Order: sequence, then C-alpha cells, then structure tokens
Amino acid sequence: MGRSESTTEIEPPSPGQQMGSYPQSYQTAQSLEIGRPWESTAEIETSNPGQQMGSYPTSFQTAQPPQIGRPWESTAGIETPNAGQQMGYYPQSFQTAQPPQIGRPWATELFDCHEDPTNAVMTALFPCVTFGQIAEVMDACPFGTVVYMLTSAVCMEWFIGSTYRTMLRNRYGLVEAPFHDIISHCFCPYCSLCKEFRELKKQGLNPALGFKGILAEQQAKQNGKIYKPPPAQAMSIIEAAEEVETTVKGQPVASYPQNYQTGEPPSVGRPWSTGLFDCHLDQTNAVMTAFLPCVTFGQIAEVLDAGEMSCPLGSFIYMLMMPALCSQWIMGSKYRTKLRNRYGLVEAPYQDAVSHIFCSCCSLCQEFRELKNRGLDPALGWRGIVAQQQAVGYGNEQQMNQPPQFQAMSK
Repeated sequence: MGRSESTTEIEPPSPGQQMGSYPQSYQTAQSLEIGRPWESTAEIETSNPGQQMGSYPTSFQTAQPPQIGRPWESTAGIETPNAGQQMGYYPQSFQTAQPPQIGRPWATELFDCHEDPTNAVMTALFPCVTFGQIAEVMDACPFGTVVYMLTSAVCMEWFIGSTYRTMLRNRYGLVEAPFHDIISHCFCPYCSLCKEFRELKKQGLNPALGFKGILAEQQAKQNGKIYKPPPAQAMSIIEAAEEVETTVKGQPVASYPQNYQTGEPPSVGRPWSTGLFDCHLDQTNAVMTAFLPCVTFGQIAEVLDAGEMSCPLGSFIYMLMMPALCSQWIMGSKYRTKLRNRYGLVEAPYQDAVSHIFCSCCSLCQEFRELKNRGLDPALGWRGIVAQQQAVGYGNEQQMNQPPQFQAMSK
C-alpha cells in the first residue's frame, strides 16, 4: 500500500511547470481526447475566425442548409423571389403566362332588364317574339317564334332556349355565369332572353331589326351613308304628286338627303328610321293607334295615294275589314309594301303580311313615324301637307326678294 502524503509533500514541479498538473513525465504530446465539458454558449470555442458561436464547426457544415422547407408565415412575411414582385403571390416560376380561360364577362347582368324597358315589356308579354328575334340573328331561323310557342305548350321551352344561349356564348366566348345555361332558362327564362337580347344589341346586332334589317344597316355603314332624318325639314311646292318627293335646288325633299344617298340602294334595302316596337317615340300616335287603328291607317293611305283616297274613306274600309275574318291585314300589308317600294326600305324585321297579322298596331305606328321623319306628317292630311309646302315655298321666296334693312349707300 502506498502511503498517503499531504499536498505539501508532493514533489514540486520543475521550473515553469504549473502547480497541480501532471508531471512532465506523465504528459503526452497531446492531451487525452476524452471530450470537452459542458459549457455555456458564450464559452464555446469556434473553429474558424468569424464563425457564429454555438454553431457546428466548419467540418460538420455543408455548403447549404438541409432543405426541409420554410416555416409557415403570414402573407406580409413571405419572401419574394424577384425584386418588385408582389408579396404573398406565387413566385414567377409557378405562374403561367396567361390566366385560366373561363370566358369573357357578359355586357350586362342577368337581372338588368330595366336597361331596355321596351324589350323587357315585350318579353314579359310575348317571350316567343324575343326568342324568335334572337334565333333569327344567330342562325337566320325565320320560325323561331313558332318553335318556341310549340315547345312552351309541352313545357320544353327551356331546352330550345338553353341551346341558343350556349350557341351565343360559344360564338362570343362568354362565361357560363351566373348559372348553367339550362338552369338559367328553367328558372329565369324571361331574364335570360332579355340578357341575350341586350348582349346581341351591345355587339352591334340589334335583334329588333331582324336579319335583313341588320344586313341593310351594315351595308349602309360600309357605304358611309346612313339615313338620319333632319328635324323639321322644309319642303317646296310638290312637282310630282304621284312620287310625293319634290326638289329644292335639285335636292330631293322628304327623302334621303344628298350626302346620305348612294348611287344605288343596297341590295336588301335601306334601314327604317325607327324600329317596329319603338312606339314610345310618338306617344300620341301610339295611343291613337291602340284605340282607333283605322284612323292611323286612313292617314297613311291618304299620304301614300297623294289624296286620291281620303282619310275617312280609308278608315271606313279598314274598319269594315276588321270584323270580316280579321282581314284588315290585307290592306295594311299592301300599303306597307307600297311604302317600302317608294323609299327602298328593307322588308324587316318580318314580312309585310306577318307584321300586319301579328303586330298590326306596331306596324301602323312604324309606317306613321317613317312618313313623319321624311317630312310628310300624316296627321296633317294630304291638303295640310300641300299647304305647308306652299307656305314654306312662299316664305322662302319673300325672304329672297326682301331688301336688306340696313344698307349703307354711297353719295
């Protein structure tokens, strides 16, 4: 057994050796690698100058940190990969060149029927007419109104309505919203028809004009000579009563102005100055025609026949034909054709006979407005029109012969 000795009896170290350490004979070239004691972060030794305290030594570090993903962050804290990129969006590498193609929006909403009150009232009373107008524009189908009436009898109008709605969407690349086409026509058929009518009208195809009317309007626009009747156009003395049109300084009066006339009328005819259902443009005539259509017909017939048939006689003939198997449409369509041929108007939106069979009052109002816009007001009667022309001609002559009031005379 070794003897125990006090610390004071331990052999003193050699000069320069630290007290309490192993003697030089017991020390190796390097200290024993048994590990370092636990220390605080502030006392951990760094292997390289500038290395962060408490991190792995350089020998344990890789070129990049392990790719395990980013932590969840708020939108404001998401890192943007490119300068100027909006925070919270996918990086440029995840974005596509174009947004998803779901279709373009409609020009109006489904329940914006108030934007076209005339069409809204017409659709509420006669939805088959609105559908017929849309079908005629889409595929030149002249029997759309009849087809819609027959399908409505068996509650299948939603089928034909949704078919044309889909056709309209595909033609203009419109989105199927707010509902599916079938659902729209099952639960909101009137609003759907009004929306499709307004969409075609916004696209420059007014269904109220009919297919031929739209074609005539497009031809007139291509020629740059669209008829716009002048307000209160003055007329001279009638030189050709049979043709009604007279001339002032070589310009036809009560017809197309010179700057709107072409060498030859369009192949399908010129467009009407107003639409068939624009009865609200002349409310007095609309009320008169609604209660006494025979009077309106008599006024039109007197102007077109240059006074040969008076207004009372024309009204009496029309009134007699109304109870006789409702044959007044024969006289009405005859004078409508006469009016069209005189001014080269297109037979639109329907044929003359069809217009007077199903829309006799509206047809009479349209013919009345057409003559009035051309300077021949049927409400004045034929003699009233002649007297007006003579008064205008006499006034122009007096104005030409009147000397100046304040004329300076030399000595």
